[in-house]
Amino acid sequence: MNGQLLTFGCSWTFGVGAHWKPGMSDQDFKADAWTEESQRHSFRRKLSAMYGLENINYSAGASSNARNFRIARQLFADPN
Repeated sequence: MNGQLLTFGCSWTFGVGAHWKPGMSDQDFKADAWTEESQRHSFRRKLSAMYGLENINYSAGASSNARNFRIARQLFADPN
C-alpha cells in the first residue's frame, strides 16, 4: 500500500446495499445489507483496491454532514 483513502459519509459510503443483484429478494437484500458482503462491493473498497490504497473508513449509517465535518476537522486540524 502506498497511501490512504479516507472516506466519510452515511450508509451509502459504508456500503449498505452494494451487494444488490437483479432479482434479489427483499429478504435476501435486507439480510446482507450491513454485512461484510455488502462492504466488499462498496465504491470505497473498489477505489482502494484499484489504486493500492488503505481505506480508513469514518462513514456510519445515518451519519450527518455535521458529524462528517466534525470528524474531518479533528483529523486535519493543525496541531500548532
